[in-house]
This record gives sequence, C-alpha cells and structure tokens, in this order.
Amino acid sequence: ACGGGSQNRIRSCSNPAPANGGVDCNGDDSESQDCNADPCLVDGEWSSFSDWSECSVACGGGSQNRIRSCSNPAPANGGVDCNGDDSESQDCNADPCPVDGGWSDFSDSR
Repeated sequence: ACGGGSQNRIRSCSNPAPANGGVDCNGDDSESQDCNADPCLVDGEWSSFSDWSECSVACGGGSQNRIRSCSNPAPANGGVDCNGDDSESQDCNADPCPVDGGWSDFSDSR
C-alpha cells in the first residue's frame, strides 16, 4: 500500500502458439513496473520520560517535572502526532523546613 513495490506480469506465446515451422513470438514474456511509491504514514510515538528534575525547594513542599518527546518515531508523511502530555509534575520535599532556635530579649533584672 505504500513504501514502494513492484508489479510483474507474464505472457505466453500461445495465441496462437508457433506451429509448422512458424517463428516464436518477438519481445519479452514478462514486464514489471513500480507501484505504491508514496511514502508510508508514520504515526508519532512517545520517547521515554526523562529523569525527574531536582525539586524546586529543599523543604516545605516543592515540585519537580520530567519531559518526553514525540520522537520514537516522530510523525512523518501525514502520520498523526502523539496523544497525551509531553510533561508530568509531582510534589516533592514536603517535610517542613527546620527552624533554628533564637534567643528572646533578656527580661528586666529583678
């Protein structure tokens, strides 16, 4: 249906066959031609996701993401693009940040 191929056909020297000293048919008994030369449609497929990015913060709740591309293979020759999102996100480092202690002011002397 696509990508190139060939068609072949044959014939025989039988309409009528040579007889009584008649000569064989002149020319080739087969021929071929190219067909379906249009390139095949290639639908896009996703690559694997990248590794997760570093979290946006060290503590207190942040986010990280990862990406993928429509390149495994990329759509070609009228094929459809990949379906879905090219990125994902997730929460990370949700633990509260540490709070260092600090002195209050001294109280008045008594």
